[in-house]
Amino acid sequence: MLVISPAAHAAVMAAAATLEPADVDTLDKGRAIPMPAGLLVLPGPVIVENRGGSLSDIRAFGWQFVTQYQVLPDAQYPGVQLACFMDRDGPVQPESWRLAVTHARATGSPLPRLVPDGIYGLRADGALAAESSDRHAAHAEEH
Repeated sequence: MLVISPAAHAAVMAAAATLEPADVDTLDKGRAIPMPAGLLVLPGPVIVENRGGSLSDIRAFGWQFVTQYQVLPDAQYPGVQLACFMDRDGPVQPESWRLAVTHARATGSPLPRLVPDGIYGLRADGALAAESSDRHAAHAEEH
C-alpha cells in the first residue's frame, strides 16, 4: 500500500493532465510499474467525469499484473488490471448515494471508506510502441 503526499500528488496530477491516449498505448509494465500489485491512496479525492457524464470522486487506485485475453482463443498478452475506489464520504454526494450509505449503516452493513468504482484492463507489454506516430495521433484524436 502506498500513500502519496499532497505535494507529490499535485505533481502527478499535473503530469497526468498532459497524457494522451497514445501514451497509455505504449505502456510497458516491466519498465513503468515498480511492483506487480498495489494500492495507491491519494491525500484527497479527485473529481472525475464518468463515461455517462456523472461525477465521481476517486480516492485510491489499485492494480495487479494480469494476462489479458482477446476474442481469439490464442490471443493473450500481458496487462494491468486497474481498480478505482471512490471515497464513501467524499465531496460527490448525490441523493441516491446518501440514501444507500444511510441504509447500509441502518442495516448493520456499513460501506467501507473506499468503495470500488470500476475495473479497467490495460495492455501493458509495450507492443504498441512500434505503431506509427500517425496511428497514435489518430487514436489520441478518437479518444
